[in-house]
Amino acid sequence: MLRAIQFVLAFAVLFGCVAVAQATMIDFEQPTYTLGALNGQDGWATAATSTVIAAPACFGVPAGAQSAWFAGASNNFSSRSLAGTDFTDTTQFSMLYQGMLNSGSYVQFSLDASNGTAVVPFVKFGMQDSSSTVVYSGIESFLVSRSVNHPYSINGTIDFTAQTYSLTFFDLGDSTTNTFSALPFYNAVTKAQANASGQVVYDTGYKGASAYSDNFSIVPEPSTLALLGCGLIGLLCYAWRKRK
Repeated sequence: MLRAIQFVLAFAVLFGCVAVAQATMIDFEQPTYTLGALNGQDGWATAATSTVIAAPACFGVPAGAQSAWFAGASNNFSSRSLAGTDFTDTTQFSMLYQGMLNSGSYVQFSLDASNGTAVVPFVKFGMQDSSSTVVYSGIESFLVSRSVNHPYSINGTIDFTAQTYSLTFFDLGDSTTNTFSALPFYNAVTKAQANASGQVVYDTGYKGASAYSDNFSIVPEPSTLALLGCGLIGLLCYAWRKRK
């Protein structure tokens, strides 16, 4: 009986570990980033004007020593593959983000993937200046007036089943919060497509806009199989202890 329990435990642990999704963290420090041009570091493809810099004081202690500054001419795209991230049906993401804007300019952030026809954004939002900064979604389903150039701590949830995402903006400048729920995907993208071709993209828009960013993370929620495996392990351990 003990041998059978040990076999089942090993089986459950194996499948539980296989099912645990891989998270991604981009903090511009590990693996080692060098201050200076971002292009080519840790898989980034970007214009030479986008750089790794000392973290701005407005991001506070969580930023660590270094951040990234995305800048350039009109529609300067900076992108990095998310290969190795295992998106699940529900996936969390977060970042520190500050758009530095001139009159009429904007900055955008997106998560992109191939939908079988083209590479398209499925999560997309940004900030633009029209006398004051506004936060908006890619389909402009919300507009919120904010103080110009404030830094934000941003948290979101991606739901591939519902094809929606939520966003929470915490303004590090004035400690106010805006939350938006069930925003529709900018383009339809499946979990499998995101896993196969996902990438993170920054677009500095035009008129000299730039953005600071740090501590970008994607944390997939544990899959059902992983949860079942953990539950089975707990039950078997309890049964084994009862028999002793």
